[in-house]
Amino acid sequence: MSGNQLPKIALLVFLSAMNVWSGCKNRPKKVKPFDKGGEMIYRSGTAKQTDLQLPDGTQVLMNASSVIRLPAGFNKVDRDLFLEGEALFTVSPHGFKPFVVHTKALVITEAGSFVAIFKVSGFPDNPGEEVDLLTGELNVIKSYHSNTDNDQVMLKAGEMVMINTDIDLMEEENLDSTELKALIDEKNKMK
Repeated sequence: MSGNQLPKIALLVFLSAMNVWSGCKNRPKKVKPFDKGGEMIYRSGTAKQTDLQLPDGTQVLMNASSVIRLPAGFNKVDRDLFLEGEALFTVSPHGFKPFVVHTKALVITEAGSFVAIFKVSGFPDNPGEEVDLLTGELNVIKSYHSNTDNDQVMLKAGEMVMINTDIDLMEEENLDSTELKALIDEKNKMK
């Protein structure tokens, strides 16, 4: 090998490594939980989505800057978890143990006998939260006592619910085709 070929080979190795790195940087990363006295805590990074599978088999695609906390009894006693941020869930029903997501303002419970695919947006510093349902059924209720409305909302596929805690208003609507397509695209990233 001549002295002229070494810089060319080094450049090719560098460019190959950069190509591999750039191809990986947009894919969701896998994350392992942090164990805090039996409570499992999953944290996504600030710039990436995080892909994980919960102990009950639920698939989750967490958005950046999100946290999921699983209490010590998750999947043994119940399937309740706490979300701060945004995540897309693919949940299989387990009969007597419904899957429940708690946010600052909402309690979202998987309610059907089919796989539920839904997205929850609930950042703690934001007065607005949203639940978008692609498949399955969900029951959604405020996590706090409201002076105006404490009714439970039953969502079916293609529906959404929004809440604004500043004005204590919760509304149910149909997802538009753009929102549905975005959810389907996010779901496909989980495969």
